[in-house]
Amino acid sequence: MPLELFHRCTGPEENMKYRIDKDWWPIHVAALEDSIKKDPDMPPLIVHYVEDDFELNDGNTRFQAYTNLGVKEVNVIVWITEEAEYQDFLKLYGKYAQGAPVIRR
Repeated sequence: MPLELFHRCTGPEENMKYRIDKDWWPIHVAALEDSIKKDPDMPPLIVHYVEDDFELNDGNTRFQAYTNLGVKEVNVIVWITEEAEYQDFLKLYGKYAQGAPVIRR
């Protein structure tokens, strides 16, 4: 999916939902950039689609590394808990999910 659809919720900035040490953050992001350059096969980002938005639940540092490297699309696992939000997601973003497995509980 296009990286531009997502936004971080973890980082050193004041407005982040989950704050990370400002000295640790750039070191870890830079290390991930190096890893991605050597082998771009990384785990997918995990995002929660809720209230017409995506919350990045896993992969905030990878997201920042991808952004810094100019990556436009990434592999993503999207989880949705409500049927109405699932239907909304399909209307708005279904083209990205074509052929993807859907697991229901």
